[in-house]
Amino acid sequence: MRRYLFLLSLFISLSSFAEGRTPSDAQPYDVDTLAKMALHINYFNKVCPQEKVYLHLDNTAYFQGETIWYAANVVNASTGREAASKVLYVELLSPTGVILKQQKLKVVNGRCHGSFPLVDGDVKAAVDLRGAIGYPSGYYQIRAYTRAMLNFDDACVFSRVIPVYKAPEEEGDYENPIVAEYEGTERERPQLPRSERPKKMNVSFYPEGGHYIKGIRSRIAYKITDENGMGMDVDSIVDENGRRIPSTLMHKGMGAFFRKPGGGTEKVFFMKEGKRHSFDLPKPESKGCSVCIDVVRDEYIHLFIVGINIEQEGALGYTIINRGKVYFCDTLCFTPKKEPSQPLKAERYFPKKELADGINQFTLYNEEGTILAQRLFFVDNSIHSIPVYTEYDKETFLPFDSIALHLRTAQQSVSSFSLAVRDAADYGTAYRDDIRTYMLLSSELKGLIEEPGWYFEEETDGTRAQALDPLMMVQGWTRYNWRQMAGVEPFKIRHYTEEKLVVDGWAFSNLLKRSLPNTTINVRLYSPDRAFVQKTSVTTDSLGYWSVGLDDFVGDWDLFLSSKQPSIVRENATTRIRLERSSRPNVHAFRPEEIYLPNYKNEYPPVFAWQKDEKLKLEFFPDAMDNITSAYVLDEVVIEGKRRYIDYNCFRAFDADKDTEMELDEGNYTTDVAGYLESKGYSLEFDYNGDIPNYDHPGTYLDRVIKDVRIDGHTTISSIKRPKNVSYKAAFERSDPPRWWEYDMEKVKSVLVFGYEPEHRYVEVRIELKGIDEMKNTSKNYRETTFTGYTPVVEFYAPTYPKGPIPGDKDYRRTLYWNPEVTTDETGCATVSFYNNGFSRAFTVSAEGLTKEGIPIINQ
Repeated sequence: MRRYLFLLSLFISLSSFAEGRTPSDAQPYDVDTLAKMALHINYFNKVCPQEKVYLHLDNTAYFQGETIWYAANVVNASTGREAASKVLYVELLSPTGVILKQQKLKVVNGRCHGSFPLVDGDVKAAVDLRGAIGYPSGYYQIRAYTRAMLNFDDACVFSRVIPVYKAPEEEGDYENPIVAEYEGTERERPQLPRSERPKKMNVSFYPEGGHYIKGIRSRIAYKITDENGMGMDVDSIVDENGRRIPSTLMHKGMGAFFRKPGGGTEKVFFMKEGKRHSFDLPKPESKGCSVCIDVVRDEYIHLFIVGINIEQEGALGYTIINRGKVYFCDTLCFTPKKEPSQPLKAERYFPKKELADGINQFTLYNEEGTILAQRLFFVDNSIHSIPVYTEYDKETFLPFDSIALHLRTAQQSVSSFSLAVRDAADYGTAYRDDIRTYMLLSSELKGLIEEPGWYFEEETDGTRAQALDPLMMVQGWTRYNWRQMAGVEPFKIRHYTEEKLVVDGWAFSNLLKRSLPNTTINVRLYSPDRAFVQKTSVTTDSLGYWSVGLDDFVGDWDLFLSSKQPSIVRENATTRIRLERSSRPNVHAFRPEEIYLPNYKNEYPPVFAWQKDEKLKLEFFPDAMDNITSAYVLDEVVIEGKRRYIDYNCFRAFDADKDTEMELDEGNYTTDVAGYLESKGYSLEFDYNGDIPNYDHPGTYLDRVIKDVRIDGHTTISSIKRPKNVSYKAAFERSDPPRWWEYDMEKVKSVLVFGYEPEHRYVEVRIELKGIDEMKNTSKNYRETTFTGYTPVVEFYAPTYPKGPIPGDKDYRRTLYWNPEVTTDETGCATVSFYNNGFSRAFTVSAEGLTKEGIPIINQ
């Protein structure tokens, strides 16, 4: 029945497509070819639907040791409704792009939630040495995606850059937060690719539709950025003769003007504070199509196309798609020209009410699938979101006081939403996005948008609509690749939708350099206590791919994989397996908007800053201040041992076991300790015998010098210190082979690196080897590893003071309340209660969610 309905709709669509021709379309052309490309887009969207993820965070910035709480919405990008994927991956990345933690969450009704404590406790050897401490200060990235999203551009992955400030020297003193920069040379740890930052005013030009045609009056959008890459407005724009060029409303350095290009290079001048800044316009093209779309009119979208020096024979096709779905598709033929040199013209009108809200993409193409012009435009027909109204039960907030927050939605039947109540002081970056702006705007465009919420604020003069149109031309990338969706370019599905926990991968031969079909993969999965087991066998397909669905479980289980090729293949052939879990989005450079910190003025300083002011004490906290400043005296503590001093600017703790598992997941062979250290930025040099030479030799120049090595967990080597003037070779003559740098990383559990002397040129390495019971079997055609199920969900905890604070209580929480699932009653109302901290006088409320229909829910 599905196939019948699809073929019927295809026939009807092809017929209506052909009937859309005007009498002027008498030229011969293949309408079926044009129509099939348009119809293939909707077919592609059903077979390979895109998905969107949005994370609502409890705060905009964090201090060392705090916890990031988040709630996730996972939806079908086309419909805004619940996505097919039921497994979400959320990752925390270090300032240098290393994945610190990955969480795997079960998606129920399009929602899930979790948290990331900003505490480094992953490497046990480091914790034993210096305890579990907060991650270093810096810019961290949190990103979220489903496996199906990895089939597309990495720009589709949800990403946020979060500043993590140094812990205040005095507890609770948040007034002057500092984001630390990493010290040392670039080879000290892997570096993120750096964003290019203009040294002066920079202007980029974007002709409408993508082409600037000689002799055709065209609209050109522009974007002006300052030395930090941020949008910058100017006073005026003039031409070579000093005449003012009329421009649309300029916002954040973006605007547009009309220009009819002649021949050669032309300049325009941007006036800023009395200075002229000269820039070259794009070089005009001699042929092509120019597109002009007017979106400001009340009821219709006006499309006007001009072509010059192009073939008049045949028709062209066009589509208008919104979030991957075709809303208009038809053919057009240019009006016949009287003179050969005359431009070809065509125009169309589209009723706005028949287009979907948000970003629409117009594409003009020929029967070869070549895109002749493409343009994004925004349609605003109806309500963008459902507001949530909030009201407190009191006007004045005292420390440790109970607070009730009443919430009321503008619609009675809404889905649940997440809610954060935090201190009003804001330390976040300049980049701000919410679920409304992300779903309708930011997730559809490539590159960050400055103040995306500004475009959705209420207005009466239409200025925001005018400013929104240049944004469509300036950031004219869309997540939807038209040529792939139309079937012109091949599209390979590499990552499949996960409707449950899945372990899967590819079987291949390194020797033969090809995939291995018809290979049996035996899968056994055991709980740590061996109380539960999941096991099965599966055969690889023609591409060598295999997959096994799993029952739900939490935490790490032991996974055993073995493979056997068919009898026609020689029995001793080696099968390598690449696990799909090794797939990750790429690391991108931080953009200026993501790390730019504006100077926020805190109108309500925390108690730490003004508790010395007696007048403020009496005004705001007439009775409670003594409870904050008083404290208990602890019993005397006897220190039994001295903890080793560690310089945290140069100390590195590497989870070697985890890194090795990732290499094996990729289907690679493991390296040795020397190769591993070099991959982390510590250079080693070997002589012709394969030995590490004496580093005291004056001819040796290294970025990092291994000065001392300690190996733990080995039966014959407990501690090795190189005596003065004795080479490493001599020092290791006492040990059994292999030498320490030749140990295979499969035997290594962790690696700790300590720096010494100025600039940390000399380092000490501590290598922890695995015990016999910790070794994993990776013999031929066999793999032993661990497989992670869902991440346990931790509930948000906040102290309560039902009888008031007791002497000594000091509460410096910045997030007072977090609830990932607030559910309203049948009237659309809900009430939540919590207790104040020890200093807040004003709060910021953030409520975000989606209805079942995909409409954003956001507080007013």
